[in-house]
Amino acid sequence: MDVFLVHPSYSSQIEEELKAWLNERLVELLEEQPEWFNDTVKAKIPDDFVADPAMLLRIRGVDIEKNS
Repeated sequence: MDVFLVHPSYSSQIEEELKAWLNERLVELLEEQPEWFNDTVKAKIPDDFVADPAMLLRIRGVDIEKNS
């Protein structure tokens, strides 16, 4: 999804909708791993866009069970 790859000013008007969309679909995106949801896109997602801290760790590639 290119919206995460461009300067944040391009999506600032839809930021709240984008956050809601991402949080509603995050589990599905992480499970299905669509081609566009790659490491580059994940790295560009701002931390404050993800409501669940555990999901943020998954996006960042942190293995929660391994670190417990």
